[in-house]
Formats: sequence, structure tokens, C-alpha cells
Amino acid sequence: MCIRDSIRTVQFHPELPWIVSASDDQTIRVWNWQSRNCISVLTGHSHYVMCASFHPTDDMIVSASLDQTVRVWDLSLIHISEPTRLLSISYAVFCLKKKKKKK
Repeated sequence: MCIRDSIRTVQFHPELPWIVSASDDQTIRVWNWQSRNCISVLTGHSHYVMCASFHPTDDMIVSASLDQTVRVWDLSLIHISEPTRLLSISYAVFCLKKKKKKK
């Protein structure tokens, strides 16, 4: 599986070996960074997805798109598909967020 459009944002899950990505192909993808597999593709936005983020305490992903919607995805309802190996990413990643350390 190759992402064919720009990735707008990525974020690491606080506990699981997962990364969430938002991209111009109108999808949110959940990746297992240990196995380098895409484990779920979330569809529903009708324009570029500008950001996606794991909720810090609940099993949710929140995404925002240029279609002027914010969507909340319940991770407990997401079907984890057969792994698809990440072969390459064709375009640049615009933003990589790092969780701030608490002082």
C-alpha cells in the first residue's frame, strides 16, 4: 500500500505501537510502527484531512478536514484489517507532533 497524496500530520499513540496519519487522499490511517503495517483505513471525509490525533485518555481518534467537518472515531469499533505492508510514502510529511513532557 502506498499513500499517493501528501500526509498532513502524524501522531504516535501514547501506549500502543500505533501511528495515526491524515492525508490528502481523504483518509485517516492507523499504522503499527513495529510491524510497519497499515492496520486500518478510516474513510468518510470528502476533502483533504488536515489533522488527526489520538485522544490522550479515551480510545478515540479525532480528525478535521477541509470539508469543514470534525469527526470522532471510536477505536473500539474500528475493524483492524489484515495488515498491509507500508512500502513507501510518495510525498512529504508536513507535520510531525511530539508529545510534550510534563514538568
